[in-house]
Amino acid sequence: MRPKFVSGKEYDRSGSISPSGARVVLNFRGDIVTVSAEKGDVENLTQTTGTHEKEPKWSPDGKHIAYFSDESREYALHVETTEDSKSIKKIKLDGAGLYANLHWSPDSEKVAYVDNSRSIFITHIENNKTTKVASDVLYVPGVFRELFGSWSPNSEWLIYSKILKTNFEKAYLYSLENNTSYSLSDGLSNVTEPTFDPSGKYIYMTASTGAGPVVNWFDQSN
Repeated sequence: MRPKFVSGKEYDRSGSISPSGARVVLNFRGDIVTVSAEKGDVENLTQTTGTHEKEPKWSPDGKHIAYFSDESREYALHVETTEDSKSIKKIKLDGAGLYANLHWSPDSEKVAYVDNSRSIFITHIENNKTTKVASDVLYVPGVFRELFGSWSPNSEWLIYSKILKTNFEKAYLYSLENNTSYSLSDGLSNVTEPTFDPSGKYIYMTASTGAGPVVNWFDQSN
């Protein structure tokens, strides 16, 4: 419990690179800091002793950094501007309580993330609107599971995968405009990493009908 000096390299927990590549944002012992890629000072964006911030991600346009903070004693989404007149937007979240795996949309207007109930959400930064997209049918070991697959280049679609009652992952395409999910796979194979190609015309994924021995301990459903 006593104050002490610690080595920085042991406490860099997560982060992302700025779009320009000039700086990196990190979760450093519960604070959000940016570090120059070559020369420059380390900047502590939060400086909040007693508050835990985590999962910082730089927006594609370079204007914002999003992260989760328990400042209110419940984790919320904080979005901080990186311009000279810094401001922080705080968005209340209504998931299971713990959150991870932030993914900005290409237009820098939305973020996708998961919670510890194995659900995936999308939050619109401008109007604070949050939509629960889907949840796993079966619960698998671990604090979080990454349901996110890919944003479409125009930011109007999101691909995700969820675990069915057979223990296999199935891929879905979610329309933000219609708030509707469409099946991309038949559920008879275990699908991973569904991803848009850069043109937005195609979706790639890996699928296996023989994945039983490595899915959820030892699953023989296939």
